[in-house]
Amino acid sequence: MEASWSLGDRMLYLTSPNFRGDDVTQLQSLLSRLGFDCGRVDGIFGPLLAHAIGEFQKNAGLSIDGICSTDTVTALERLSSQTGEGPYTKKVRRKESKKKKIKEKYKKKKKEKKE
Repeated sequence: MEASWSLGDRMLYLTSPNFRGDDVTQLQSLLSRLGFDCGRVDGIFGPLLAHAIGEFQKNAGLSIDGICSTDTVTALERLSSQTGEGPYTKKVRRKESKKKKIKEKYKKKKKEKKE
């Protein structure tokens, strides 16, 4: 039964028929949470998920093969543990957004002075 797999129990890659299961759903959720577009979280390992894994591997400095192996799972778990939601996370994101707006405003004023 494919639904009983946990992420890391088996290597995941694009194949026909597609891998399906809870481990694929978990993988899709982690990648989505980190900002990698893997399509709908549906528990089916398709081409979008393979591409998202490759993009993650590239960003994480791993070998880029689109295969979710032990190294990829370890990196995903490590990086996803550093993200989250909550009052502090939102506060930090708001602060960063405010900094960005201030920088953009400064650049705009600087550009206007040159003209």
